[in-house]
Amino acid sequence: MRLMPDKSAPCSELEMQDQVAEYLSQRKFESSDPKDRYYGNRISPKIYREIAIPNVGRISDIIVFISDRRIVNIECKMINYSEVIKQAQDHLIWADYSYVCFYAETYLPTYELKKLIENGIGLLLWKPDIFVEVIQSKYNRNINKAIRENVIKILRKKDHLKKGLIESGYQQKLYD
Repeated sequence: MRLMPDKSAPCSELEMQDQVAEYLSQRKFESSDPKDRYYGNRISPKIYREIAIPNVGRISDIIVFISDRRIVNIECKMINYSEVIKQAQDHLIWADYSYVCFYAETYLPTYELKKLIENGIGLLLWKPDIFVEVIQSKYNRNINKAIRENVIKILRKKDHLKKGLIESGYQQKLYD
């Protein structure tokens, strides 16, 4: 078994994040609303990339916003597992669920797996065209509500800016 990913890994960490974000954007998630569950309605998530979380002093690689009550943080790394686990722990201050995602051929020592399980952090393994949830993240009940509200504000502001840029670009085309 290798200690590090193969030097001929299929892509960079950024490309890995792109593919993981793309995969998650195509998934539908179960609603927590009983009426939606009864009718089989599923929710399309909003995916955010590289969001700075000021109160935590970290940047979240991927945020999956399912609803105000279900926000998932995912930290992606090709190597350096101990640093990414610390990052995922730090994001538990505001996220409902936190995951680490590694290239599938990354060796993870047993003591690091134990850390993930003890902290309720999930483990995802990725390889092009393969995405597997190895350890399911536990629901986080120790959220700092003020920081979480700030994160939601940041995400909503991002949506507003995207919408504004699209509209202003469209208006610019009308006047050209």
